[in-house]
Amino acid sequence: MSDEVKAGEKLFWDRCHQCHESGLRNAPLIGNKKMWKSRIAKGEEVLLQHAIHGINKMPPRGNNPDLSDEDLHNIIRYMIFVVEDA
Repeated sequence: MSDEVKAGEKLFWDRCHQCHESGLRNAPLIGNKKMWKSRIAKGEEVLLQHAIHGINKMPPRGNNPDLSDEDLHNIIRYMIFVVEDA
């Protein structure tokens, strides 16, 4: 696991798991290959832009305005890692 993925893991469990474990606001569930396949296919840059600006019911930065773009990218890297490692 890269340093970026490790950083993303900590941030995910600190900031993002509430929605991405429960599906709150229709958030794609962590580790759910079916929910993530088409999202991952769009590429990390698209996922990052969605995280920065919000998409559907997800607010910009997941309602964590203090998360940097790099923080968000690391969280995305972790979520992709979980799907691909499952």
